Amino acid sequence: MMQVENSLGWPLSAEEMLVQTCVDPHDMGHQQPKNYRPYLTFVTVYMSVFIVLFLIFFKTEMKRTLADTTMATEGAGQLNETPSTVKVLIGEDEDTSKVSGEIITKSS
Repeated sequence: MMQVENSLGWPLSAEEMLVQTCVDPHDMGHQQPKNYRPYLTFVTVYMSVFIVLFLIFFKTEMKRTLADTTMATEGAGQLNETPSTVKVLIGEDEDTSKVSGEIITKSS
């Protein structure tokens, strides 16, 4: 990016040198103001292209959403749960009535 900045940083015109406030107009030292508008335009277009490519082509898998959707469609009507049924993760409660895979169901 520094090479692009160096190549796209153009010297100011005579009119712009009269308006600039970076250095004294008669100073001919090593720090001279430059016009970085082409460089900033390049960076903006460069980043915009990558953002658009990211938005179009990046598709996340959303595993949690897919798992919830799958469980909701497959598990509909299979469990006869009442509002008093509580689901507890394995190992949290020792007094359980039924162990099924990763979830222990305990009716209260």
